[in-house]
Amino acid sequence: MQNKNYTLEEIENIIDKEFSYELESDNKENDENNDENNNGNIIDEVKEVLKEYIKKDKNNTKALTLLGIAYYSKYDNKKAEKLFKKVLLINPNDDKVLYYTASNYVYYFRRNEKYSEALKLIKKAIELNENDSAYWHLLGYINYKNKNYYAAIEYAEKAVKLNKSYVFDYNNHLEYYLTVIGESYFKLGKYDEAIDIFKEIIKLPWHDQSDFMYLGLSYFEKKEYDKAIENYEKVLEIDPSCDYIENTSAINALAKSYMALGEYQKGIDAYKEYIKKHQWRWIRYLYNKDIEDYKYLIEAFNQLIEEEPNNFKYYDGLETIYSYDLNICDKGANVLEKYLLNNTDNIKHQVYGTLAHLYENIYRYDKAIEMYNKLMEINHFENNDYYRLCDIYKKIKNYDKVLEMYEENTYSNIIKLLDLYDKLFKHEKKDLLIDKAVNYYIDKNDYRGLSDLYLYIGEKYKAIEYYKKYINLDDNKNNGDNFIAIADIYQSLGEKENAEVYYKKAIEVYESKKYKNYWLEIIGDLYNSIGNKNNAIEAYKKAIKVEIKSSSSMYREENRLGRKKFKGYYSKNIGDLYMKIGNKNKALKCYKHAVLLEPNYEEYYISIAKVYNDLNEKGLAKEYYKKAIDIYKKYFEMRPYRCDTLKKMLELYLKIDDKENAKECYKKILEINPYDDEVRKFL
Repeated sequence: MQNKNYTLEEIENIIDKEFSYELESDNKENDENNDENNNGNIIDEVKEVLKEYIKKDKNNTKALTLLGIAYYSKYDNKKAEKLFKKVLLINPNDDKVLYYTASNYVYYFRRNEKYSEALKLIKKAIELNENDSAYWHLLGYINYKNKNYYAAIEYAEKAVKLNKSYVFDYNNHLEYYLTVIGESYFKLGKYDEAIDIFKEIIKLPWHDQSDFMYLGLSYFEKKEYDKAIENYEKVLEIDPSCDYIENTSAINALAKSYMALGEYQKGIDAYKEYIKKHQWRWIRYLYNKDIEDYKYLIEAFNQLIEEEPNNFKYYDGLETIYSYDLNICDKGANVLEKYLLNNTDNIKHQVYGTLAHLYENIYRYDKAIEMYNKLMEINHFENNDYYRLCDIYKKIKNYDKVLEMYEENTYSNIIKLLDLYDKLFKHEKKDLLIDKAVNYYIDKNDYRGLSDLYLYIGEKYKAIEYYKKYINLDDNKNNGDNFIAIADIYQSLGEKENAEVYYKKAIEVYESKKYKNYWLEIIGDLYNSIGNKNNAIEAYKKAIKVEIKSSSSMYREENRLGRKKFKGYYSKNIGDLYMKIGNKNKALKCYKHAVLLEPNYEEYYISIAKVYNDLNEKGLAKEYYKKAIDIYKKYFEMRPYRCDTLKKMLELYLKIDDKENAKECYKKILEINPYDDEVRKFL
């Protein structure tokens, strides 16, 4: 179908309407006349027309600009960026395009915002034209995101004063200008000023629930809890699932306000009403919170369970909080046990599966087996359940049952079954199974299965032969892990030259990938494998630059979401890379920065201790190992079934030569899980 022959002026009007936030019109006749311009395909249509204009004149800046804005309006930011850059090469002083390029960098490169580039562009746009409010607003917004709150207020106030723009953008409205000012005042702790601004915003047409939320938060900080409650209730009326703002949701903030007034039951009742009406998941305190943060929410669920003992929704919610959010599996199991006690008919089958997993986590294997058997009875037994049940029988040394289950699904458990035959001295069965398995895999053309089988029985050259056939299949040619697997087998045979050939093939695969930056550390490791230290160091240094760049945007995201546990994540990664290039001092600095960002994460202290140990600073190493042990102790107090935590503690006790405490850890492990042979042998 031929596109309509729009003029550039008509196209400009169409795109401007795409950004329009005009209030709904009462003029139905006018609305009907505009139906054509309101249909969902209109922007796609004008894009094709604009491309024809550009074919005729590749330097038509108006057509290039409009096409860029069309892509920008549909969040196709990469194409928009490319077109805006073309225009600026032709005319570097086009302030309108400078604005759109800067705005594109800020709003549409989610989690990878280019604030520094945007700042330069918008400043240049303002030098060329200081009378457009949208420009000042964007400058204010960038400063807000960079935590320069006083500057943000200054520039946003200029936008408010002008309140006139000739660019079209979703964010180009008075409400947004004022929001930058209001939120900046809030961040600065100037709550009276913030309240004045948000009161002004809610009088305007395009206010939303976040404005009432900031009013509530500001009143809360001023200890005017009744007014805070009033505003939180308005938030919940507008949008009950209001996303987290300032690391809290409206329902949590509402309950907290009641608690601050000493009206605890009212806060609990607020939670209860919310849980009854809405998706309760919006209540949960996300990321690295303690049980104290959930205290009243847990009480709300407990009261609801007492009031409606047959309502599975409440048990499910409470179990999820204990098991998923707080990682307290024993309490999660207790909740579902209560559900089974209170209900005998119409039990949700997933309860048995969840309980089986929880019982596994707390080493109550007899109960886990009981739950899996229940799933089999009601015909809701899945493959994953089957293999987990096999593993449980293996852990408790019920080898007859394991053998029975493995032999029911021979080729799905071939290596495990061969291992078991070895353990039970059933050598004839093992040899017979190997012959059968070889024929089975050959019939299926399963080269990977054959390779794994030959590798298991020690026929490494055969394993390599079939792995090469596996790689030659189309789907496997670009998987670097496959080349590494062959290289590792050659390496185990002492054939370093052949190993190097396949490590190099893996390097080629990873270096040819579209998003090569994700694979830089692996590339460095592979260069190390072939003894090319210079290329390895170069790859690691590039990886460090990528991590530093990624960290700047992620720190902002983590601050917004309150993801404390992960705040030091990038610093730790960068430190690990510095260790790989042998720069221990820089690694130490990174690890200490990780501790500064998140002082309650044991892994960072262990990394510091390892560096000090390498530097022969044994006293400092011991100090940091002890700090990690203290964090593990606190974690174990809340989760006294966690053998993995005890094992980490005992490793650290041995590092600081505290054998008595290590021995106590081992004893506790055996009390929790008497089937742990590794620990028993050690003692």
